[in-house]
Amino acid sequence: MGLDKLGHFFAQGWQYFELTALGGGTLEQALALGREQEQGRYGYLTTGIFSYADLAANFNGWRF
Repeated sequence: MGLDKLGHFFAQGWQYFELTALGGGTLEQALALGREQEQGRYGYLTTGIFSYADLAANFNGWRF
């Protein structure tokens, strides 16, 4: 497990929580946001890799 997963767990997980619990968004919207980020500057666009492990860490951070 890479240390960046901790960032995904806490930072993006919190972002998912803010969107769903505080912002009135749905889980589907939060997951879509994560996919967009992973396709963009936080993933594929800069590294050439689309990481499903990052998305899993984001989701589990939201659950936490």
